[in-house]
Amino acid sequence: MMSTGGDLETFEKFGFLERFNRQIRFYRKEFDVEVISSDKVNYSKYLGIKHRTLPFMIQKPIIKQILYFIFIVLSSIKLKRGIIRVFGVSNPALPFVKLLSKNYIVASYHYDWVEQEKVHHNIFKWLVAVLIERFVFISLDYVFTTTKRLEDKLKGSYQIKTKVIPNFVDNSIFYPSVKKKRQIVFVGRLHWLKGLDYFLSAIGKFDKKLRIFIIGSGNEMKGLKELSKDLNLNNIVFTGSLKQKKLSSYLRESYALVLPTITMEGQPKVIIEAFASGTPCIVTDVRGSREIVTNYVNGIVVRPKDVAQLSLAIKKVCEDVDFREMLSRNALKESKKYFIEKIMKEEMKTLKDIIKKN
Repeated sequence: MMSTGGDLETFEKFGFLERFNRQIRFYRKEFDVEVISSDKVNYSKYLGIKHRTLPFMIQKPIIKQILYFIFIVLSSIKLKRGIIRVFGVSNPALPFVKLLSKNYIVASYHYDWVEQEKVHHNIFKWLVAVLIERFVFISLDYVFTTTKRLEDKLKGSYQIKTKVIPNFVDNSIFYPSVKKKRQIVFVGRLHWLKGLDYFLSAIGKFDKKLRIFIIGSGNEMKGLKELSKDLNLNNIVFTGSLKQKKLSSYLRESYALVLPTITMEGQPKVIIEAFASGTPCIVTDVRGSREIVTNYVNGIVVRPKDVAQLSLAIKKVCEDVDFREMLSRNALKESKKYFIEKIMKEEMKTLKDIIKKN
């Protein structure tokens, strides 16, 4: 079950649908699976399972979200006995789903969305998020967190069973190559919190001819293109969102991935994907990123918003071949902890144990 307004059409738009499909294949090996989401497009054939979609087309996000909550509550009445696997913990309809379906609910906790509301928005939205999270956790029986820090946060706030299940990387798609090009890549939303303006400024200080690929979509696209022109950066390529196979080619061919976030991350999948591609990462010292990247071991960690430090890190990776290759070897070694077979085997074992006990 997708959380809040989650839909597979958005997954497809941003290149995540292939990843989700791979995950579903693992579930299909052991369970009778169906997906419920707020889509108008039905992906049953693509996923190879039953996909329940909204029976009406709504464009306005708020109305669509409310109708989705009503839809999943009504759908829960006819759900088979088993586990409801929810991707996210921000769905206020879950207590009603629990009451009507009487099923065991297992949810994913990918990032501290309540804290994110506080940092990124305002005190009102933060208070609403706090109330929703507390209400939702009434219905949850088990939570998979992506990091130990998130698990500790939940254990300090709620009496609930938890297990750390990190994000996975599909190592059949993301794998290393000895053929590297003198280029740097960014992957993610084009949003102010990603710090891309500092990244572009850092490139301007180092080498205006360095090839840069900005992969992703977002409302900052226009402004970033204008900033590139102002800085006379003529080798910046904005690709938009890419499917996983295309994305993987950019990652394995690049000298480094740069993730210059200025606030916080969850457990960035793109760092793990870069590592599996044998590509070191230059990240900022923010929550989430610093939990994966070890400074001068598999990447470089710099201060957020520090253009000079970021520029020096990019220069170091581009010009010091031995250093870059050392980082690459360690990044690849670190990635093996997140290979899809290993992560999904652990999750499947836990889900089967839950079913046996319930």
